[in-house]
Amino acid sequence: MTVGFHELNVGDSVDIKGPLGSFIWRGPRDGGIRCKDVPRPGIRKLGMICAGSGITPILQVLRAVLQYNEPEKTQLWLLDANKTERDILCREELDEYFAKYGKKGDASVADGHLRIHHTLSKAPKNWTFSSGRINDEMLQKHLPLPADDALILVCGPQGLIDFTVKPGLQRLGWNVDSSLVIF
Repeated sequence: MTVGFHELNVGDSVDIKGPLGSFIWRGPRDGGIRCKDVPRPGIRKLGMICAGSGITPILQVLRAVLQYNEPEKTQLWLLDANKTERDILCREELDEYFAKYGKKGDASVADGHLRIHHTLSKAPKNWTFSSGRINDEMLQKHLPLPADDALILVCGPQGLIDFTVKPGLQRLGWNVDSSLVIF
């Protein structure tokens, strides 16, 4: 968006569409999720994929789930891709959530219900997460398995969605038509 705004001239106009409400988190007690105006009760696993500023809608869902949820109700996975470590938006907030709700290593679910994994295109030498672009191995390792009670949310560049996420999830057994929400 920033690049596009910098290319505008005085007098140019911009059309903006605002919250479409295609995804609404109501919490486990209030009917769960409404997705594209269809109730989706029983969702207990949310995998979230984002790249760069795509963290924005994903973080809104993450906040809502953590605010209105008991740890045993919904398990959360976040796979966040960026160019450099400095590019990770809201890193401090994500780290705080992980410290409070995070699942450590191979611990049992009772030890936490949030998993966060970062990948960087340009990772520093001491980087403990992944390096490179999101790929099938990352999707398999850092997201829930396909299930009736699982849903994947994604926000990022169209190329990531069309050429990596959709085909990768399909190869892993996901039905992207019913289990993938694109912001």
